Amino acid sequence: MVKVICTVCNKENKYLSESDVRSECEYCYSFFEHPFAIVQCDEPSPEPESLTIIYQITQERIEITTGQKVVLGRENVGREIFSKILHNGRPTISRKHCSIEFIDGRFMLSDEGSLNGTFAGVNKDDCKKSPRVIEHNSIFYLGEELFLAKMNIKNKAKEKEEKKPAEEIARKIKYYQCNDQNCSGYTSEVIFDSCPECNSFKNIKIIYE
Repeated sequence: MVKVICTVCNKENKYLSESDVRSECEYCYSFFEHPFAIVQCDEPSPEPESLTIIYQITQERIEITTGQKVVLGRENVGREIFSKILHNGRPTISRKHCSIEFIDGRFMLSDEGSLNGTFAGVNKDDCKKSPRVIEHNSIFYLGEELFLAKMNIKNKAKEKEEKKPAEEIARKIKYYQCNDQNCSGYTSEVIFDSCPECNSFKNIKIIYE
């Protein structure tokens, strides 16, 4: 991974390699001053979980996962948003406008033969010529309509915590046992509030198979 520090907002722009470095900051959209320093770092690339694209006029959102290729358009994903975008009473977004596909750890934007075109970044790189990488907090245009891309990163620590209780629930309960030190260890297949033997209240241990 490499990073470029923006001299305007002082934020780090991170990329997979030098060839992925863009000409503008992904946060404030200022152009990088040349020559700019590219810093190599050993930090592993964060793994995206999904992508949120936000229509900047209405703030409506479309969620895209890392699964199969997603086609956007008036008759495809996002139709509820795109069908309402009109100019002089005519739709500006094509029925099948563009596509987003997750390839080799990155979301790629391609035009699908739309009438008004698909363009990436402030420089409006034409996505008809070749797919363009969608970075976190980057922008793209469907015709003249502006969209913001937000990357949703996997929280591996959270996944680990969520997975642990699920595994415990999956284990089959054998019986419930009174855990009071003054009890002989009364057991029951049915959960109980107070022990019939020692009357201790809710001092229960779960025994799994």
